[in-house]
Amino acid sequence: MKRTVRSLVIVCLVLAAGLGYVVVMIRASLPMLEGKVDATGLQRPVTVTSDAYGIPTIAADSRADATRALGYVTARDRLFQMDLLRRASAGQLAEVLGETMRETDVKQRTFGFSGTARAITARLPQDQREVLNLAVRVFAPWI
Repeated sequence: MKRTVRSLVIVCLVLAAGLGYVVVMIRASLPMLEGKVDATGLQRPVTVTSDAYGIPTIAADSRADATRALGYVTARDRLFQMDLLRRASAGQLAEVLGETMRETDVKQRTFGFSGTARAITARLPQDQREVLNLAVRVFAPWI
């Protein structure tokens, strides 16, 4: 009887420690919504506020600073989703999700979305291409 109680207590402690670890890891993966972030490349300070629904509002003195802040906020909130959508359209899901996605990747590659995106980008006006290139530089470290 004593041995069963001791084993039960040990199992409960191990489960509690495991649950605590999971909770800590989940909370650590959430984005920082308050505080100060030092971002490189900004010409002037930028303020990002979020409403009760988590919708960000960006206040910046220039379009370039606003674009950089938008890139940061988007990456903070949606990088995994964006990367998954980019990979899905380019037919590159098997690279991260394994062989089960190979058939899907082959189908997606036949559509040629990557080539279409490059062709559209080449025809953009210069000011829009500059904003796009800035966004690419902002996201490059995470992709």
